[in-house]
Amino acid sequence: MIPRPDLDYALESLESKLSIAVIHGASNLKGGSVIHRTYNPRSWKSYGSVARDLVGSLRRLGFTRVRRMREGMDLPQLLREAGIHMAWLNTGGIQGHGAMCHAAASLESLGIPYVGHRPTVAALLDDKPLFKQWLQGIGVPTAPFAVWHPSTAFSPSKRRLQELEELSGGPLVVKPASGRASQHVHWIRSADQAREAVRWVYGHTRDRVLIEPFLPGRELCITVAPPIQRLEHRFQMTSRPRFLAPIERLFDDEEKIFTSMDVQPIGIRRVQALTRPEHAVDLQWLESVGERIFNELQLSALIRLDVREDRQGHLMVLEANPKPDLAVCKANGEGSLIALGLKEQGESYDELIASLLAYRLALGFDFCLPSLAVIPDLLTDEGDHLGL
Repeated sequence: MIPRPDLDYALESLESKLSIAVIHGASNLKGGSVIHRTYNPRSWKSYGSVARDLVGSLRRLGFTRVRRMREGMDLPQLLREAGIHMAWLNTGGIQGHGAMCHAAASLESLGIPYVGHRPTVAALLDDKPLFKQWLQGIGVPTAPFAVWHPSTAFSPSKRRLQELEELSGGPLVVKPASGRASQHVHWIRSADQAREAVRWVYGHTRDRVLIEPFLPGRELCITVAPPIQRLEHRFQMTSRPRFLAPIERLFDDEEKIFTSMDVQPIGIRRVQALTRPEHAVDLQWLESVGERIFNELQLSALIRLDVREDRQGHLMVLEANPKPDLAVCKANGEGSLIALGLKEQGESYDELIASLLAYRLALGFDFCLPSLAVIPDLLTDEGDHLGL
């Protein structure tokens, strides 16, 4: 049994000892990343700039042995040569199906603990049709849908598409089964346009395509984080998950789908904070659903929950993003949805990063995770003070 030390003193004593790798994506075009180049159904991005933000935050928190690394076939050797004790996953994968979970699976097999979702959880959250089926199974509202693959065996019937069209009052949304940042998402006027849109999406992803009714109402987001918070340099465990950065996405005229951050950076003019008491009902719904998802999946890392209103004003879950953007806010007011929301509620970016790292360590101590067995060895010099 590994007794949990005082987290504040533990992190302080580990600052000069704990070797951390912040892992981001590598291109399959880069030599040494893969053996044979294939494709990635998920729109690829390196997330290298966000990895730099994370490294900067960890260093400001006092950790001196932090470095960036790229995911790829040489990663295990690099981790070993650098003497890495722990990793922070900030990658969406390189190529192949289920790319979001590949890095986590590799670290599990190597015995290196990490901040991030377990492989099966990361894969489920990133697979929109499977996640929607899971939501239906636990009774969380999500829009009805159909899944289409160009092969005849996996194509929905014309009647099914007409049913979805009737539910939406006409328009439908065609999107990749696995994707990010509204990439390759199509708004179509009717089921008659579905086949062409599906073929376009498949041509870019080589994967299944999701079709669902267009929900014309407001789009809300909330970040659901582990039940720990760092305030004034002290960690406090909470009785339920924490809810950060509740916002409403603001759409431009004629904008049906929120424009990709790759095309138009996210700034304060594109979001509005949800506050009490004005948005108390919305916040209560978001927090209730977010807590249920967090607890049912036994999450250990944060997610961003995206929901949208249907024609009747009922909120429906669109997705739970397993790797929400953690870019720090820039001087010009641009940044990630999370960072923008943190500013509104008075929590710093570094406090959030410290809390996520501390929670991963706390889980390791509480549940005797073998991959964290090296941590007590790093703390031996402080053993008497920490109660080890």
